[in-house]
Amino acid sequence: MTRFFTTCMFFTFICVSSPVCAWPLPESLPTYIERIRPVSDQIRAVLESEGLGHEWIALALAESGGDARNVSKAGAAGLWQLMPATARRYGLRVDSEVDERFDVEKSTRAAAKYIRRQLDAFDGDMLWSVAAYNAGGTNLKRATGYRKGMDFEVVRTVRPAAYALARTVHAIMEEMRDGKEKRNRPRYSGRRKEL
Repeated sequence: MTRFFTTCMFFTFICVSSPVCAWPLPESLPTYIERIRPVSDQIRAVLESEGLGHEWIALALAESGGDARNVSKAGAAGLWQLMPATARRYGLRVDSEVDERFDVEKSTRAAAKYIRRQLDAFDGDMLWSVAAYNAGGTNLKRATGYRKGMDFEVVRTVRPAAYALARTVHAIMEEMRDGKEKRNRPRYSGRRKEL
């Protein structure tokens, strides 16, 4: 289990008693961002060509720490931590000779299609869609009895790892939006006039 994932699980249980929890960002987020920076333009271009916003790069940061060579103990691999069967379902070659989950462009395209499928299945809800990306849409629906408009907090007890991932991705997306807003605020030179 990675340190990042362990941290997410810790905060899942810390936040259990609070109905509204300000989800913490991973301490190692700056390292993840630096790791993914060389391929971020390529990832954003693919995400946007597949109809997703560039902020979905947050899912790759949370899933793999921005490491395209990451392999989990469960067998998920690449930036997007796709399982072999899921990767094949979305057009990637995964066999003893080639594993396209490590190809940034191809795996991003496959992940984008998988994300779109989850967004369609979960009525466009980002939290539910990320949890389904992690746990599998059918598994999540079966475990929660999902219905449109259902409170996401039910995921916390039945799929805590998927819950932690979704909250972490949401926090990273919010940080990205806040950072963009901070950069786009007008700057004043000199003294401001008093009214």
